[in-house]
Amino acid sequence: MEEGKTLGRVKLWRASTVVPAKPNPSKPMHTLNDRDLAMKAHYIRAVYYFDKCSVQNFCNGRWKEGFFESLMEYSPVAGRLELGPDGREFIRCNDAGVRIVEAFADAQLVDWKDLKDCSLETELSLSQIEGTQMEILPLVAIQITRFKCGGVAIGLSWSHVLGGAFCASLFMRSWSECCRRSSSSRVCLPGCDHEKISELLKGQSNSKQILRDFIINMQKGETLVELASFRLSNEMVDYLISSAKMSKHSKPVKPFVAVSAFVWRSILKAQSRKAVHRALICRETKENNDPNIPFFHLGNDQILAQVELCDEDMELSSTWSLCKIAESIQTADPMISVDKDEATLVYGYDLTFVNWEQLPWFDLVFEEEGPIHVSCTAEPVGINGMVMVMPSSPSEGANARLVKVSLSRDEVVKLKQDFSFLLTN
Repeated sequence: MEEGKTLGRVKLWRASTVVPAKPNPSKPMHTLNDRDLAMKAHYIRAVYYFDKCSVQNFCNGRWKEGFFESLMEYSPVAGRLELGPDGREFIRCNDAGVRIVEAFADAQLVDWKDLKDCSLETELSLSQIEGTQMEILPLVAIQITRFKCGGVAIGLSWSHVLGGAFCASLFMRSWSECCRRSSSSRVCLPGCDHEKISELLKGQSNSKQILRDFIINMQKGETLVELASFRLSNEMVDYLISSAKMSKHSKPVKPFVAVSAFVWRSILKAQSRKAVHRALICRETKENNDPNIPFFHLGNDQILAQVELCDEDMELSSTWSLCKIAESIQTADPMISVDKDEATLVYGYDLTFVNWEQLPWFDLVFEEEGPIHVSCTAEPVGINGMVMVMPSSPSEGANARLVKVSLSRDEVVKLKQDFSFLLTN
């Protein structure tokens, strides 16, 4: 990727590598367990959206100095994958650094904020970091995109081998806390000046390969899955919770369970009938309010559970089917291990529902206010698809949810119809 390269309405301006302020000789390597290696093929992509008043002093020295400090504690994040003499991969904590890309959007933040078109969001974070020399490829990349209105989008690309979305959100929170503690100068970047950066980009030579380590995966032609995003209001989720409850005496149904049951029922309507339908339920072991969380937590310790539904027991047009699916999800027994080789995808091997409800998405605070919106997904996804459920903005209510899906085109069409019907009732 070349300096000044345009991706739709976003132009990549410049790239740099940020390393820890001091080396960490006490931990030269980070051991990877079987679950880490099983998730190696995946990565997390998150985008945090800030309006102008939340990032007025988001300046060059401040955000870089924040990384200097946080990477000292999260030393594996700045490391590189290596192959050990026993043939098992590990992370060498060699302070090679995190890649930072600064970009400029010739658009307003409002053009992205409603996220009706998921394809726009791919311009705000770097896609999967690919290459043949794993020892030189960064495990984490961050794209900082400035909008004409003064707003900022911070896109995160996080290798899943480091840990799941919970670890990624903790790292980002640590970075913002270090930024707030920073006492560096508040002299703004030239990028804060829309006209000045436009002139800089016009004069750039296209010959300089500043992003040669990255392959931006701009999907071409027909794809196996289609991306879609849905915002569910507090009232909609409350309605699904009440509809998915077996009886007044049943255990309370959690928002994730109710939403997942509704989505799965919709997917089943779009699929051909078969004897057994399988799904994988994935949730993070730790939660935002867990007092036992180590501050610099890394590693894949998600809880996975497999659910099977028999077609003969499902009358999909009835409310009872929603209750039955919800009960199956809520009572699923955790799996002890992931039975797969490293070349197989976990997400999408079976239809996968990911619970990201309790993660500290909105704790990325640089000044007084946090992001106005956060969106996250995992890639790549297998042919059976994935559904991700995460909180919407806190201002929209405790049960408001953002649902992102990677499904077949027919399944997405049916899901849109069912959500539209839900809106009118």
